[in-house]
Amino acid sequence: MDQFDIELAEASEQRSQVWRDARCGKFTASEIYKLMTDPRSKADKEAGKWSDGAMTYIKTKVAEELTNLVHQESNAYPLVYGQDMEINAKEYLREVKGYNIKEVGFVPFTDHAGGSPDGHIGEDEVLEIKCPFNSANHVEYLTWTKPEDMFDVKPEYYYQIQSNLLFSKRTIGRFVSFDPRMPEGKQCFELIIPAHPGIQHNIATRLERAIEEKLKILNLLK
Repeated sequence: MDQFDIELAEASEQRSQVWRDARCGKFTASEIYKLMTDPRSKADKEAGKWSDGAMTYIKTKVAEELTNLVHQESNAYPLVYGQDMEINAKEYLREVKGYNIKEVGFVPFTDHAGGSPDGHIGEDEVLEIKCPFNSANHVEYLTWTKPEDMFDVKPEYYYQIQSNLLFSKRTIGRFVSFDPRMPEGKQCFELIIPAHPGIQHNIATRLERAIEEKLKILNLLK
């Protein structure tokens, strides 16, 4: 991908066709957690083998490269609800919180990975918004007081934020859960997630291995 393509991908509206094309065949921040799981067998782990879920994810990326088609996201209503409500969440953050949110498209990391933050704030923040269809999830988030709480309950969110920080070369993640159905004062929850060099090193290491595995399978099939 040359510099023009990178700039185009970064500027593209999320979920547009250009955005989907930019993501095709690439490991993305929202699914990096699939690479972070270890195989159940201790022997397999010591042998450096992938978990079943990680291997399936790698093969999905191989399939995307071969077909030039992105694995379709679920159209389940909770997902659609969350995507639609994100617009309202950003309006709330801008008007009530006063945040200057810069829209961001796909941010590439090497030629084989990247992420799509929900926005950048200032010079050093990455924004991640969740708008849960089930308000019980929002209640769960309201109980969090530190990054470790997220890692324990929703490690996929934690890895997503750390990946987007790594890809965007930023150091502060702002997690926001927005539920306008909740009473005033509890509609918007925020949690700061600082960059974790150790976790990011693990992400980069797993990505490097996954890219090698993907290319190995592609070369075998060619």
